[in-house]
Formats: sequence, C-alpha cells, structure tokens
Amino acid sequence: MDYFEEKVGVPGEGRCDRCLGVTPQGSAYLYVTPEAVAFRRDARSVIAAKAKLERLGFSGIVGDQTVMGERATLAPDLTGAMMLCAACAKAKRLDPEIAASDAKHLYETGQAPLRATPLEGSREAEVEKRRWARSSTESTPEKKWWHFWGS
Repeated sequence: MDYFEEKVGVPGEGRCDRCLGVTPQGSAYLYVTPEAVAFRRDARSVIAAKAKLERLGFSGIVGDQTVMGERATLAPDLTGAMMLCAACAKAKRLDPEIAASDAKHLYETGQAPLRATPLEGSREAEVEKRRWARSSTESTPEKKWWHFWGS
C-alpha cells in the first residue's frame, strides 16, 4: 500500500477535526477522503502538499482564500487525513476497524494510507480486511530445521 506524509499531534492529546471534541488515546479514527487521495497522489510529503497549494493559488491549508479574485474555502478533508472521534466516524459510516488501525499507523509512523477510508460493510472494507489476513499469514516465517534444536 502507498502512503503520504501527514502532520500528527501527540497521541492522546488530539482533537476531532470535525467536532473539536477530545479523542482520547486509542480511540481516534483516521478519515481520508477520495478528494484527499487525488490531491496527495503527486504531493506525498507535507512540503510537497504546501507547494502544490501555493501553485494552485492558496496561501494556507485551511480557511477562506482568494483565488483569481473569487473567494473559496479549502476544507482540510480535501488535502489530507483527518482525525475523528468515535461519534463523527460513526456518523460518516467509516469502517471502525480500518479507520482505527489507520489512526494508529499515522500516530506511529506519520504516514496516512493513500486510499480513501472504506465505509462500514463496503466491498472496499472487505477487500482491505482480506489483504490484512493474507499479509499476516505471509509474514509469519517458517522455522528452519535448526530452530527446533534445543526447544
């Protein structure tokens, strides 16, 4: 799977990007929209994303900006990953297992998956879970004959 770099706060001290409620450690959910995937496909680092925004005429990541004389609002869900609380993740119908795993991965590595977060019960969620199951069985190395000696 491909990933993109994302700024991340201190685990356990985050706020939901939607309702601004506190997301206690271990209860955050990561939300990546299809629009964010399209935006970050050629801007994988935070620096590249900022440069792309500047090329597009935006001087900041969020808020109202003027683009060619027109007022426009650039929402954070269009340019990167969003951390959500359980209530907001449920309201968006995100697959909780995948969104929680993605949040944990982001906190540990600073990278978000370059794919939209699957919805609960969707075909994409089932494909992702099968991929997890397959990778977990493939990553278990077989013991060599000498590993059995002395055990």
